[in-house]
This record gives sequence, C-alpha cells and structure tokens, in this order.
Amino acid sequence: MSFSDVVQLPGFGQPTRTCQQLVPRGVCEAGHIQLATSSCELRRCPDHWREWATRGTEAAVARLAAYRQAQGHDWDRRMVHVVVSPETDVTPTERRLWRWRSEAQQIASDCGLRGGLMVTHPYRTTDELDRLYAQAVAGGLPGDHGKWRFARELAGGDWRELEQLVDASPHYHVVGPARDVDAEAVAGLDGWVVKMIRSLPRHHLRDPEPYEATAGLVWYLRSHAAHQQGRHSVSYFGAVHPATFDPAEALTASEWQQVQQMAGYAVDPPEAEEDPLCACDDCEAPVFEMYELPGRLAQLEWFAPLDDDIKKQLLGLKLWWVDGMAVPPPAASIDEQAMLAWLEKLSWQVGHGLGASASTAQQLSDF
Repeated sequence: MSFSDVVQLPGFGQPTRTCQQLVPRGVCEAGHIQLATSSCELRRCPDHWREWATRGTEAAVARLAAYRQAQGHDWDRRMVHVVVSPETDVTPTERRLWRWRSEAQQIASDCGLRGGLMVTHPYRTTDELDRLYAQAVAGGLPGDHGKWRFARELAGGDWRELEQLVDASPHYHVVGPARDVDAEAVAGLDGWVVKMIRSLPRHHLRDPEPYEATAGLVWYLRSHAAHQQGRHSVSYFGAVHPATFDPAEALTASEWQQVQQMAGYAVDPPEAEEDPLCACDDCEAPVFEMYELPGRLAQLEWFAPLDDDIKKQLLGLKLWWVDGMAVPPPAASIDEQAMLAWLEKLSWQVGHGLGASASTAQQLSDF
C-alpha cells in the first residue's frame, strides 16, 4: 500500500457503530425525555474528530502550563514553537515517518529544547492548493479561515480528493520549554532543518493570554496531525513527559486546580449558566438531569398526573438507562420517534412479565 493509504488525517476514517446514537440528556417537568446524539470523540470519525482535537488540546495546555508554573526562573518558563524537518530525497514510508519522529526529538533537544509536545505531520499543502487558497483570500475568504480548513472543504470529506491537494512531506512540530533555540547547532546534520516559529506569551498563573495562545496553536496542530491506526500522532518527550513531570506533585493542589481551570476556559470558554428548557414543541418546562429520574418517578404528585404514554416512556427509560435491562435496537438508536415507541413497548412488556430481553428481541423485528 502507498503512504497515503496508511497515513491519513483526522476525520477521514469510518465512524463507529455507536457514533451518533441517541442518548438521554434529561427530562423536563412535563415528562418529555430530552434526547441528544452521542459523540465517539475518535480521531478517525468524520463527525467527531474535532472533539478528539479539543479533548487532547485541553490536556496539553494544562500540562504545558503546569510545567511553566513549576519553574523557579522566568527564563525556564519560556515556551517556544519550532518545526523539525528531515531534508532527504528518500521516499517517505509509514515506518520512516515514526522512526524520524524519534530522531526529531533528539534534534530538538540538541537545539536547546528541554522537551515538549511533539505533533507528527505527514503532509504539506501543494503549490496548487496554496494558489487556490490565495485566490480565495483575495476573493474575500476570512483571514481566520485557515488553509487546512479550506483544503478539507474543497475535498468535501473525501480522502482521495484531499490526497490530490497535499504532498507527503513528514515534519514535526514541537511546543516546549527552551531558554534559547540554536537552530544552527544542527545545521547540515544528517539533513535536518530546525525552524524557530515563535515564542508563546509569557506565563502567569491567572493570565488567560498564554493559555489561549497555547490552545489555539495545539488545536491547529492536532487538526492535521498524522492518523494511522495504532499510532499516536501526539506525544511528549523530555522534561514534560509524564514519566518525568507530574503536575500533581510539582504544583500545590490549588495551583494545579487553577491551571486546569484556565486550560478548560482557554479551550472551551464557559457560557453564562442558564436553566435548560424543554426542546419539545409548545413546551418550555425546566429540564432536570438523569440522575434525578428514579426519585422523580417515586414522587406520585409529579408522576401520577402525567399522560399515560409519557409514563410508559419514562418507565422504559429507567429500565434502559438506569437499570441497564435492555439495549435499543439499531432503528430506535437513530430515530427519536422510534426510540420513544421502543421505550413504551419496553415498559409494557416488562410490566406484563415478558422480560427486557424478550422485548429487545421483539423490537429488532418490529422496527
């Protein structure tokens, strides 16, 4: 197989069977079940690779910020972004891609980085894509609409289309601590080139700017990192590697809590808290969370006045989600009305002594 058959980018794989299935998020005061689609958060998933990128970004921002906070000297808190690239005429292969990563870590260390977060990038954009992107920007494409996002949209989610817009050219981005970066230290060494991109903003524990700058950079790097089954495209090395640095030990409990909170805010800023309301037509009743359901069902003053169909749906929901007595059939897992119908039948059949397993088998044939 070719390099591009094995090594691709996030979001160009196949979703799992459980991806996009309906799950309960709460129940409103009128008894309406609030359903939402689940997220697999897998790197390969066309619908949820962004969640993979976001989750990993938050963890990286917290680890890097914690390392900076633990240093006693401001110069040791300096964090830089560099790119390490092999200059070679050798045709890239998936084995060389990962072997070169180990060499790139050593090259980065030789240039002054004490360690860092390394993101493996297998491709660069072609001259043709660069030309098309420049035309789009000149035609009014917003400046924050990045080249890789533009490429994804051109490809329309088709890897074979995107493959025509990129060239196999492995390189390795590093975000890590360094007092100074001496790119000339490895000039000409085995064909490696080190490019200093920039320094990140100075770190202060409660200053959002360095967290936000790190978050934006790491998310962008993860968005077009290598995707190969069984390989991690993002890794730590040196002074920030988990085997070397433990934030919970290096910081006080309050410092580590503050760092994690700031990292979370940088990646996913908190919105103003509002009580959730029912999404059903003509109903804006407040919604309570699923953990309250058993208690609510035991409150006759709440449960008794509800419509009979709603009662069955709620009892079926408890049997499925709380008691774990049944699993929705495929058709009900992706259709809201089918899900509600299945919950009603589940409640009726268990209530009449037919058992949850029998009801599940019956629904598989009914839907």
